[in-house]
Amino acid sequence: MSLLLLVVCSSFGFAAFACLYLVNIQVPVFVVVLVAIPGVVCLVVWIRMVASERARNKAWVDLIDHIRIVEAEITGVVLDDSITVDGIVPYCVHARWLDPMTMKTHEFESGHFWLDPTAYLKSGKVSVCLLGSRVQHYHMELAFIPGYGDLGPH
Repeated sequence: MSLLLLVVCSSFGFAAFACLYLVNIQVPVFVVVLVAIPGVVCLVVWIRMVASERARNKAWVDLIDHIRIVEAEITGVVLDDSITVDGIVPYCVHARWLDPMTMKTHEFESGHFWLDPTAYLKSGKVSVCLLGSRVQHYHMELAFIPGYGDLGPH
């Protein structure tokens, strides 16, 4: 908002100096140019900001339009012994989904849990968000489980 105000004020200042110059009141040309330069620079910056925001919004809408949510069958909760923190090994949720279009089975693995999530997975199904047809880009929706996304066991 302050940028827009600066653009408007600079533009009005330029217009005022231009009018004074046109009616033969002695205003040096360099003063008119000096006032116009910040206005033009701010106008260009403001236009780029608006264009960038519109492009970002369009990219977000395109992303939302291409997300598919599928229900995958939970195949188990396993310990991921490739990682240990203070001697504690995290849990991972594994799920499987059969793509009805290609008849291929896809395996999914969640992030790490430092507490056993088995008690929260009674339904046997989990939502998986896929990015378009690229099944390797997925997110397993497990935010309802306490401790999901924690950085460590403490």
